Amino acid sequence: MAAFVAGNFVALHILLAGKVLSDFSNFDYYFKTEIWSPPAVYLLVVAFYTLGLCWNALLPTLVALILTETLRIRSAWFYVLAAGFGALMLDVMCSRYDLVQMRSFCHGLNLSELLIVTVAGMAAGYVFWRLAGCRAGDWSSKVRSVALARD
Repeated sequence: MAAFVAGNFVALHILLAGKVLSDFSNFDYYFKTEIWSPPAVYLLVVAFYTLGLCWNALLPTLVALILTETLRIRSAWFYVLAAGFGALMLDVMCSRYDLVQMRSFCHGLNLSELLIVTVAGMAAGYVFWRLAGCRAGDWSSKVRSVALARD
């Protein structure tokens, strides 16, 4: 779970950087208030949006994890490409259907925003692989060796 949250944390920073760096006036829009300073607002945005991203990406991640654990896939490329493709598809689905009310930050489908979302997903996949995915399937061999040792 910690690797999942860390991956979403990194993806969120890439999404925020992509939104702010695409137009610097967005910084005032997202982080300016009369009550708190910009760093305090930034920390609040990061905390709540990380939780939102985790909630939004939980089901697709669980499906991918069941696949990787069952097949013992340890390739970094699989995690990076699967997360990037998943982020792209989730963003496209969220923009096409009003039923899904979660959006990363895009308001319309254009190439630059979809590219930022895909890069954020790929970075999240790499962080997840680095923290947990490179040992995919190891737990099952340890369980078998402990069971054999008991017999």
